[in-house]
Amino acid sequence: HLMISQTGVFVGPVGALLGVPRLVQDDTEHANLQRLLGLPFATRILTGTGYQRDLGRRQVRFRGVPAQAYLDPAYFRPGTEPLRRAGIDPEQPYIVVRTVSWQAMHDRGLSGAGEELLRRVVERLTAFGRVLLSCEGDPPRSLAGYLSPVPASEVHHLLAGARLYLGEGGTMAAEAAVLGTPAVLCNPLRTGYLEALEKRYRLLVHTGGLEEGMRVAEGLLEDPETAAAWGRRRERLLAEGEDIPAFMLRQVDRVLEERWSREPGRRGDR
Repeated sequence: HLMISQTGVFVGPVGALLGVPRLVQDDTEHANLQRLLGLPFATRILTGTGYQRDLGRRQVRFRGVPAQAYLDPAYFRPGTEPLRRAGIDPEQPYIVVRTVSWQAMHDRGLSGAGEELLRRVVERLTAFGRVLLSCEGDPPRSLAGYLSPVPASEVHHLLAGARLYLGEGGTMAAEAAVLGTPAVLCNPLRTGYLEALEKRYRLLVHTGGLEEGMRVAEGLLEDPETAAAWGRRRERLLAEGEDIPAFMLRQVDRVLEERWSREPGRRGDR
């Protein structure tokens, strides 16, 4: 009856061919191939705070960034038990460092930090607490001892308790920011919602690479006011946002109502 997707590539053409409505949530303006293959076939395109493109009458905007849909306090409560099970003392300071594989479609032509730079960053940050490394792909052998023992399914508990997030992954940077954890993103790519987190809410610092990000991270970790400032900024983000799952459900209802109005004999299938 309805197809919903993060990217229209997976549902747009098929749904259009089958005559099934397509709801697509888009947050990556620079993913041109994905947008070309998916968005023209979407029934509605849902975009959040900071989205930088005008997609016309099919676009419906919501207040908030995508990570708020599952990390708003109404839906997620961080806990310390997942950390303890993994052998991490939540009372001791720790920093999360993240590397990505740079294999995504929109990462073409880009690369991240090499092993030597990553090792130097990790070693310098140990002055501020335990460093837990999250890697997309296999970590460098020389840094295997820093690999986070927390399962991916519980990584948001890890981010919520961290002193700081430093990494190449934009999604995890946004998740840290929404949780009120100081986030330093080391990636030349920019999206509207990440810019909103940086410029409007000041929950994220965007740098071009890991070396610059390391210097920013050290400054934040040395500042005793950082944690309190991020807490206040997070409150503003939450206050200005909306219940995104409720917004999504309203869109589902409206699209289905439109379909049933055209196919009244199918209403009983709902």
